[in-house]
Amino acid sequence: MSNGGGFVGALACHETLSGRIAAFAPVSGAFYEKLNSTIPLGGPCEPNRNRSSVPILEFHGQADNTIRYNGQRDRDGAKIPSIPSWLGGWAVRNGCANGTEGNVESLHGGKVNKTSWSCNSHKDVVMGYEIADWAHWWPTTRASARTKNHFTVLNATTLIMDFFGSQSLA
Repeated sequence: MSNGGGFVGALACHETLSGRIAAFAPVSGAFYEKLNSTIPLGGPCEPNRNRSSVPILEFHGQADNTIRYNGQRDRDGAKIPSIPSWLGGWAVRNGCANGTEGNVESLHGGKVNKTSWSCNSHKDVVMGYEIADWAHWWPTTRASARTKNHFTVLNATTLIMDFFGSQSLA
């Protein structure tokens, strides 16, 4: 989550490591980029090209004021792209014809929007869950001290484990 989510994004961009890890699932990721550029601070995003796709699943709250869903122009001397832009970049890297237009599905009475792309015969290879009224917390259906006793309509842990279980390095 947060910087850890950004690190997951960096791993997905790494040529060698993206060929050793079947799927990536950042939560509220801080995907820092150089100012006036789309290049990640860790260097260009060049995932392993021996794979037909690099599966990505991302969760983010609309009310996140730490790592904003719609991006931040200058945060600690860098910028953070909007989550739709970041996901669209992964759709393009995975071979989708148009990374800016995923399939949007409203879930849980409009409290969650799931945007997904199916590319190169891979269904939902890039997915993002946008959670209304959710801040910089791990999405869970159980209140806890970590979420300041807040909970939401979906459990990221379950969805991530299901996503990981459906992926392979093939």
